[in-house]
Amino acid sequence: MSIVPFVSNKTFLQSLFGADGWKRAHITSFGEDPSNTRTQVVQARLWAGGSAEQRLGRVRPAENAYYSVSLFNRTPEGKPARRKALFAALYVVVFDDVGHGPSAKVDPDKITSRGILPTYRLETSPGNEQWGFKLAVPEPNRLRAEALIDGLIASGLVADNKDPGQAGVTRYVRLPAGTNTKAKYGPTGFRCRLIEWEPSRVVTLEDMAAAWDIKLPTGAYVPAAVVSLASAELQARNRSDVRFLMLEELGLLRGETAP
Repeated sequence: MSIVPFVSNKTFLQSLFGADGWKRAHITSFGEDPSNTRTQVVQARLWAGGSAEQRLGRVRPAENAYYSVSLFNRTPEGKPARRKALFAALYVVVFDDVGHGPSAKVDPDKITSRGILPTYRLETSPGNEQWGFKLAVPEPNRLRAEALIDGLIASGLVADNKDPGQAGVTRYVRLPAGTNTKAKYGPTGFRCRLIEWEPSRVVTLEDMAAAWDIKLPTGAYVPAAVVSLASAELQARNRSDVRFLMLEELGLLRGETAP
């Protein structure tokens, strides 16, 4: 298996989101085993993340490193947040668990037979890859983005037509310069490896939908309102509650209304 030359996380994000957009990419990184069960507060701390502009310099190669496939608008307070109600546009469509390894779920032939080739292939565990497809034009309509993603999951790519890890416009997928630290891969984990990298290779949302016979909605999308819960809640709580303040800092004291 040939390995492409090293591609930094910054170069990778710049190629997918653009010279300025990469700064808004939502990322997270941590050294802990991502499959461990933890308290809600600890899980929130690990997965909360922030903008690549602020956090990318702190990502270490020995850690799990993730980015979200979409860009998001900031909260009314100006904070970055990975939340459906703040969705701005889908930039990358990613198939997870592609390959023939012990953890693989998707046969590569089920993708390549459709005539759609990935922008990148990233091996995230032995014989198991994430395939990313950069959209030629980012999709700002969340209903169309979700219809494509849901349609791909239901298209027979996986045995039971279900894959919660692949669903949603807020999903995280791995960055190339990082490590899968799940305990089953030993004390040093599995170093992610970029198997294929074609940054000029792009695909349209419409072509992906056509390849898998997915019907995209035609109606206009009206973003949901973001309702701030922090102010009212904090007035009724003791500001010395460390757990509450941590949730506030992570941006979890916010609700969203359904579109």
